[in-house]
Amino acid sequence: MCLPDENERKREFYNGPAWYLLVLQSTVDQSWFRLYNGQAADYRHRRRTHQTSANSKDPSQFVHKVWAVARTGRWAKFGILGKPVRNPNWTDADEQMWWNLGEIFFGLAF
Repeated sequence: MCLPDENERKREFYNGPAWYLLVLQSTVDQSWFRLYNGQAADYRHRRRTHQTSANSKDPSQFVHKVWAVARTGRWAKFGILGKPVRNPNWTDADEQMWWNLGEIFFGLAF
């Protein structure tokens, strides 16, 4: 039996669906921070979407609106809060309800 190496395990962990937390902070104002939690069918893609919208200064994107409040020296840290497991007996509506409940739970927790 061949065990996956550390990089392969990390790749597998960061790919696919996840509930996540985004921490926005400013190096100029150490007391300023915002927490944003969400859900993504593809965590890596969603993370890139957040980063791109913030860097492109797209005013229609939530992350840019929040970052615009901070002064210079803004940065973000992303983290996975959980990885949902799909029950094969669930309908798409059941799965979406589970995703939404998880996002609400993490929103209340943070």
